[in-house]
Amino acid sequence: MRKLSLSQNRRHFIDENGMPHFFLADTAWNGPLKASESEWDEYLSLRAAQGFTAIQFVPTQWRGCTQPPLGKAYEEIDGSVVRDEAALNAMDSRIQKIVDHGLVPVPVMFWLNNLEPFHQAEHEFMRDTCCNPLFSESAMVEIGKDMLHRWRKFSPIWLFGGDGDYRGQEFTRLLKRVANEIFENEPNALASIHPGGGFWHNDSFAEEPWFNVAMIQSGHREGPCPFLTSGPYTSRWRDLEMPFLNTEPYYERMQTDQESNTLGVRRAAYWSVLGAPVSGIAFGTTSVWAWLRKQDEQAENHSEEWTSGPWLEWMESEGTRSLLVLKQIITSLPWTELRPADHLLANQPGYENGEDFIKAAATEDESLVVVYKPGPGCLSLLLHRDADSLCCVWIDPRTGSEIPAKRENRSDIQQFTPPDDQDWLLVVSSVS
Repeated sequence: MRKLSLSQNRRHFIDENGMPHFFLADTAWNGPLKASESEWDEYLSLRAAQGFTAIQFVPTQWRGCTQPPLGKAYEEIDGSVVRDEAALNAMDSRIQKIVDHGLVPVPVMFWLNNLEPFHQAEHEFMRDTCCNPLFSESAMVEIGKDMLHRWRKFSPIWLFGGDGDYRGQEFTRLLKRVANEIFENEPNALASIHPGGGFWHNDSFAEEPWFNVAMIQSGHREGPCPFLTSGPYTSRWRDLEMPFLNTEPYYERMQTDQESNTLGVRRAAYWSVLGAPVSGIAFGTTSVWAWLRKQDEQAENHSEEWTSGPWLEWMESEGTRSLLVLKQIITSLPWTELRPADHLLANQPGYENGEDFIKAAATEDESLVVVYKPGPGCLSLLLHRDADSLCCVWIDPRTGSEIPAKRENRSDIQQFTPPDDQDWLLVVSSVS
């Protein structure tokens, strides 16, 4: 069983042997709730073989699956928590299979996509469709402790809450009270909160004893994303010593222009990985997270844009391949030493066109520089090494293939011309 902990500098995960672990999670929110045993086995076998390392999921009813076929694991009825043991036993089996396939479980305890204060018009919808703090506070504590006791043996990364807006003070105080009570006897647990899209909440929870992984959801906009490219994710890592992860970047989904959609997936992924000390990334595709089985099926309680085809047909998608290439490229490098290095950019087209935002990372001595360039045009870098001592290659983020990088020296600036107008990754390393 894979058991993760934090590295000595707390910037990334290490495995049970002390080796760096690059977190690559697939998002299967509905998978354990809706999949048959044979489907779940097939899914996990495919993801493990591809190189994913973790599975994000919701273990009980929520907005996207209000009536799980296996039953509702927990309900609060007349002030008492009611457990469905058959549903819980089935979930035990699903999580055991994640572990058996060498993957790390990442369960969401409570789905929290609500705003504070609660609006009466939303109250019925939230109660009927979400696993959220419309449980009483005492019920949340009881349910959370039960989950922890039941599933701690699987060494998960716990997501205490999911998809919430945690900026309201009263709401945040409630969550802190609940989480502190749930995790009070679990000092070594890995735990965080999965936020709603575009919300920076990590400073609010950073001092909590159970909170040790900073997470964001950059959301599902295809184009520019200032929250991700120049927001607190790219700066607060200097003070918050913990892994930084984007656990819900731009999803892959069925669109007329699939090429554009896949580019959006890659942009969000590379912006995330290079925008903070490297620790990993998550991936999601509509067919899989919603666990759709029919063509043109729509995710429950979601708009028409969340419509796609059967989950199995999307397991080898372009977005999947792009994320696997990202992992292959990054883990071939001394990735644990990389830190954001946008100061090496002599030009930043992203200030004029956010879709072209360039992200750079480098080792402390700048003997290795990695730059993601999503748009057309030349790339100019401020490199403080003799040009003859550098090995420069373009790497295709679609395939992983390498092309020698042509460059032109202009005083302290070195200009690189990419092979074409597509997105490319430039790797500059010192020749020993």
